[in-house]
Amino acid sequence: PENLLMHISNIVRLVVIDFGSSRYCNEEAVVWNHGAIDFASPEQISHHEVTIKSDMW
Repeated sequence: PENLLMHISNIVRLVVIDFGSSRYCNEEAVVWNHGAIDFASPEQISHHEVTIKSDMW
């Protein structure tokens, strides 16, 4: 339950997240190297730009 986010409007959306490494960012891409290495995307591990596509990893 601590890694679940529920949004209720016309429909209910349940999102699995990691609060330990989540941050708000209004940029399209950032360089980010924090968080659990086991769950890091290849971009994070290689210190490249991280975009919202990395969230799908």
